[in-house]
Amino acid sequence: MRRHYDFARKTYLRPQRRRSQQASRMVHRRWLQALGLAAALVLVFNVGGRAAHWSISAVHVEGAKFIEASQVAAMVRDQLQQRRFLVLPQRIKSFFDTAALRRALEQQFPFARWSVDKDGFGAVLVTIQERQAQLVWVADGKTYYVDAQGLLFSDVRAAESDAGNTGVIRHDALLENLPVVLDESKTAASLGTAAVTPATVAFIRSLAAALADGTVALPAAVVSYRYDPATYRLALETVLGYDIYFAANQPLGDQLEKLKIALQQGIARRTELRYIDVRFGQKIFYQ
Repeated sequence: MRRHYDFARKTYLRPQRRRSQQASRMVHRRWLQALGLAAALVLVFNVGGRAAHWSISAVHVEGAKFIEASQVAAMVRDQLQQRRFLVLPQRIKSFFDTAALRRALEQQFPFARWSVDKDGFGAVLVTIQERQAQLVWVADGKTYYVDAQGLLFSDVRAAESDAGNTGVIRHDALLENLPVVLDESKTAASLGTAAVTPATVAFIRSLAAALADGTVALPAAVVSYRYDPATYRLALETVLGYDIYFAANQPLGDQLEKLKIALQQGIARRTELRYIDVRFGQKIFYQ
């Protein structure tokens, strides 16, 4: 039987011990080979990643209505300049971190739902499910979009304003024909808070729809709405200077019928008319 002498230990190795050392060296060699392969892959992807079918070459944004698609594309481009795990270039399609981009978009625009994916042709696909704006709310010198729940979910800015402001969206209020409501309570307002109840939003939307579809034909166009939450008074300001008062906590149909009667009686044609009030019972007040 052959015996192997260990010169370091100055003794002969037993066969079992020798086999254990050989197995340990083999495992160590395989780890080195795996690390070498990984390093080679990183090098190949860094050098050869310029190939069009490996790299991110386009950004597709779907569902953008109020949120600027250009802002979303800019966030994708910023992430393409970063590395994943400090070594993997995110410009390579396989290394692009879709979860990180979705988290960044949710932080930037918290009141929308986001889906981020990659296709087989080197494009990042971003799908937005936005809240639907029901009103434009003006409070404390600021303007917001309001959803059906009464939540102030994003700022409104003019189209020519700086697009770099965080969380702002296009001013499509006029294009969407959204009712513009001034908060007469003069209380502070902030994003993410409820300005009015869902019932009040529905009341204002229904009233605006009744005026738009001719259910009630006003002789003067409505300029804006003013709302006092303490008294539930909703005032319609007309271009002729007089207001029409509604109560948002009472049935709309009854008040519209009284307004029709007032118009039939020619009240709206009176000179120096200041207001028509249909809030109280079966009576119509005007001045």
